Amino acid sequence: MGYGESLWDHKGDWIFGFSTWSTSGDLLWVELLPLKEGLMLAWNRGLTSLLCESDYFEVVQLFSQDMNYTLHIHAELIFQMMRFHLKIS
Repeated sequence: MGYGESLWDHKGDWIFGFSTWSTSGDLLWVELLPLKEGLMLAWNRGLTSLLCESDYFEVVQLFSQDMNYTLHIHAELIFQMMRFHLKIS
């Protein structure tokens, strides 16, 4: 499955983007993985105040509710992203 992300600044100007593919994972994995990679790329460039948008309801739900992710099938990936203090809409 292919995936990618694009990042824009607050004025709508393109900052960077990427695309790649994965041979494993389910649909949620393919939605979460580029989000994590995009966050890491942005963080490494000093972009720490981020607004993330997703059209995939389960991603929005994961980060907008207080829940215990320990038993979630993608817990490791979710915990890696939680360090970015996400606000996703």
